[in-house]
Amino acid sequence: TWLGLPYAEGLLEDFSGRYGYDLVERMGDLFGPVDEPAAQRTRVHFYRLLAERFGQSYAGGQRAWCDAHSVALTGHCLGEEAFYTQVRMGGDLWEVMKHFTIPGIDMLSNADGFTYPHGTAFYGDIDRRAFHLTCKLVHGIVRHSGGREMLSEAYGVCDWGLNLQRQKCGFNYQVALGVTLFNDNSLITSVADFRKYVIGGKHFTQPWWQHYGNYAEYNARLAAFHAEAEPHCDVGVLYPRSTMWALADQAALGVSWLINAPAGPQSALQFQIYELLDELIREQWHFDLLFEPVLEQAKVGEGGSLVTEYTQYRALVVPSATMLPRACFEQIKVFAQAGGTVVFTGDLPKTEVESLAGLAAEVEQLLELPTVSHVEGSGAAVRGELARYIRRPLTIEGEGAREFVSSWRRIANLDAFYVANMAQSPVDVTIGMGIEGSVTVLAPDTMECYRPPVGDGFSWHFEPWQGYLLLVGEGLDVGEAVLEEVDGRPEPVVMVH
Repeated sequence: TWLGLPYAEGLLEDFSGRYGYDLVERMGDLFGPVDEPAAQRTRVHFYRLLAERFGQSYAGGQRAWCDAHSVALTGHCLGEEAFYTQVRMGGDLWEVMKHFTIPGIDMLSNADGFTYPHGTAFYGDIDRRAFHLTCKLVHGIVRHSGGREMLSEAYGVCDWGLNLQRQKCGFNYQVALGVTLFNDNSLITSVADFRKYVIGGKHFTQPWWQHYGNYAEYNARLAAFHAEAEPHCDVGVLYPRSTMWALADQAALGVSWLINAPAGPQSALQFQIYELLDELIREQWHFDLLFEPVLEQAKVGEGGSLVTEYTQYRALVVPSATMLPRACFEQIKVFAQAGGTVVFTGDLPKTEVESLAGLAAEVEQLLELPTVSHVEGSGAAVRGELARYIRRPLTIEGEGAREFVSSWRRIANLDAFYVANMAQSPVDVTIGMGIEGSVTVLAPDTMECYRPPVGDGFSWHFEPWQGYLLLVGEGLDVGEAVLEEVDGRPEPVVMVH
């Protein structure tokens, strides 16, 4: 049952065969105690096996059928927003969704990590930052499984105040954080019964319905660009799944879905991750979540880069991963010794999973290296430390600057940034580029292009929920047009179709 410990035929036999001890004799470990290392190890073993079995037998079987019939497998798992639901409902999203052709998320009520709740509170009192985790977690799965597309079940269960501007706000947020395909959820043809008070906000009698085609073209244009261009970032954030499993005691069982977090040991780690993601997103530090099995297979490249199968990073952030597999910790050591930037934040690694050996002495040795540091468990401390080693490619300054979301893509010889104002008020900000090249600003709704003044930064005006593409590179050829610099405030110089 989804409100208790999962079980399937053969689970106990598989457990003893893999780990060499009887789960029945250690069954109490699945409920606690929290701080006892042997009990933590039992929980890590149980949820790892559970996640791998579920992923292979369920998603893996579906993927095999889909591949055999030339069909793409897509969909979403429940409970992406919180640790306790991830653990209880599937063990680990990576093990399940790496089998999907197009991994997906569920983002109902037009929710986003900046403005929720707006108009309706379908998710109750859930922390708005939970939606950062939803998007970045699944986008990390797309990145590390070799995919290019990410689907969202979006906009459903909306209030009567929904309009295209608000829907555009939700779209801007999701596309910036990785979504490239949108399943427009709950497009109803009746407001009878429960639809009137639950999902009645979007249907063909709304006064703005006649303009929906224009809005859909805007979505398609930006989503297609993000699908074709290659995501890029310098920072990987380790997703501490072994620690998440180790802290999964009875507080995570038997509680209802869609609450912030049960009052248990997972809560502190979950809210540390929420705060870290929120700070990095608001300050335009582009990053991927990096999963323990992916880290175990990574290599160290030239110049101290951490190279995975599909991407690479210059810096690794390790948030309160107190329990780690030995292979993961060894990769962190090799990366750090090669000159890679490692930022430990919050609690330091303490215990190796299998042997329960302490890691404190080895961590202390790592902290003596010039590119390894330990900061408090706050996002501000992490971004401050990253700034010592890495230059952000994009900065936004001025009042309201923290209400922006952005993406970083590379296509042909261009670096491309999508930058969107998530606030409900207009704002003027100063945009700075940390990479070389001329800048062209493209309005994705009108397809007008602008060449801002050259300098250390340029001022730009954003209306509420408005976004622009910043194209950076030399020799930019937009159609057959020549972009010309203009005096003062930039004016449109070319239309691009």
